[in-house]
Amino acid sequence: MDLDFDPATITLATFNTLLGAFETTVRQIARTKALLKSKSKLKSASNVKKMMKQTGKRAALSAKDAEEAQYEHAEDLDLVDAQVRDFLELDEWRYKALPDVVEKRRGGKDEGEGEGYLSKDELIRLTEWKLKHGVYRPTLLGMVRQNQDKTVSRATASAFSSLSSLAGSIETVETALSTLTTPLRGVGPATASLILSTASKDVPFYSDDVFLWLCVGVYPFHSSSTKTSKEVKPNGELNAKYNVAEYRRLWEGVQGLRERLNEGVEKGKEVSCSDVERVALVVRRFGQSGLGILQDDEAGEQDDEKEDPKESGGSGDGRRKRRRI
Repeated sequence: MDLDFDPATITLATFNTLLGAFETTVRQIARTKALLKSKSKLKSASNVKKMMKQTGKRAALSAKDAEEAQYEHAEDLDLVDAQVRDFLELDEWRYKALPDVVEKRRGGKDEGEGEGYLSKDELIRLTEWKLKHGVYRPTLLGMVRQNQDKTVSRATASAFSSLSSLAGSIETVETALSTLTTPLRGVGPATASLILSTASKDVPFYSDDVFLWLCVGVYPFHSSSTKTSKEVKPNGELNAKYNVAEYRRLWEGVQGLRERLNEGVEKGKEVSCSDVERVALVVRRFGQSGLGILQDDEAGEQDDEKEDPKESGGSGDGRRKRRRI
C-alpha cells in the first residue's frame, strides 16, 4: 500500500492504516519516555557491575550491594512496564471514558444544567494527559490546580452549552474558548480546545502534532525543508504562540481534511476530530508506529528514474515520494 502523508491527497485507506497503528505508537512513545526517566538508575546499576568487573575487588562490595546491582535492572524494567500501562490507561480515559462521562451528564439535573461539565479533578487529570503527550510544564499544572471546583464546573458547563449550536461554526467555538480561558487559570486556547473536544467530536484539540502536519506541512517523506520555517524549532518541535488565530488555522485544516475524507462515507463511520488528532501523532512519530517500510520495488525504482527531477523534488519544490508498506 502506498503511504501518501500529504494532507491534500492522503486517502481514507492510508488514514485508517495510520489510525490502526495509534495504540502501538503510543505504547512505544510511553516506553521510550519511561526508559529515559529510569536512565540514571540503569546507569547506576551498570556502573556498579562495571566496577566489579574491572577491579575484581568483589570483596570490597557488600553482599547487599552486589544483590542490588543484580536485580536493579530487572526492577527498573518492571517499573517501565507499569508506567507504560498507566500511560495507556490515561489515553483510554481521555479518548473514551471522559467523553462518555460528559455525555451522561447531559440532560440530567446534575450541576452543569444538562449540558455536561468537567470537575476540577477531571480538569487536572486532563491537563496531566496533555503534558505527558507534549512538553512537560509543571508550572502549568500548578496553575490549573489553583482553580476552584465551582469555577471549573460552571465554566465548562457554560462552554459545553454553547457548543449545542455549533453547526460547524468556528465563531461559536472561539466564543466557547473564551468562556474557558477567561475564568480558568492555566487554561489557554490549546488547553481550552482539549476541554471542548471531550464534549464534541467536531471540535479539534490544538495539538502540536496536528498543527505541524496540517498547518506547517511537516510529515514523513516530504522533501521540502522545514528547518527554515519560523514555526519549527531546530530540534523539530513546534514554535507557536498557541493563540486563537493559530487555532483557526488548525480548525480549517482539520475540517477541510474531514470533509474530503468523509465524502461518501457511511453515516456513523465518519472521520472525527479525535481520529485526525491520533493519526497526526502517528504521522509525527512514524518511526515508532510499527508500520514496516519496504524498499521500492524494481519497477518503482525504474519509474523514479524516469521522473523529471523537478517533479521528484530534486529542485526542492516540496514534492514527496511515496513509500510502501
